[in-house]
Amino acid sequence: MLRTSKILIKDQDFKEFAIDKVYLTRHFENMLLILLEQDYKQEIGDRKLISNPYVMRAVIRDTKGGKHAEKVAYMKEKYKGHDLMQDLIEVGKQLKKDNLVMTIRKVRGNFK
Repeated sequence: MLRTSKILIKDQDFKEFAIDKVYLTRHFENMLLILLEQDYKQEIGDRKLISNPYVMRAVIRDTKGGKHAEKVAYMKEKYKGHDLMQDLIEVGKQLKKDNLVMTIRKVRGNFK
């Protein structure tokens, strides 16, 4: 369900910052959807890993992944030369980790 809200913002710096973050989040979401669709069409079999917020957060933040370390290492190795995944990682580094997790959950719920 899409909703539109109007907010009057007088601080121009904050307005630019907020718009930039919204666009980055949407761009991240679109790239994630493209990755999932590529996985589906090419029958790669990584859909569950790509849509797992904890694995993807660790891949994007370049951490070991805790109890998901094996899956994170697999994703890092497999998509090391994948241009779209590298772009997704670069955009994801500009967003907060909590926003990443929520966006990935949203995409996972919508992509069936």
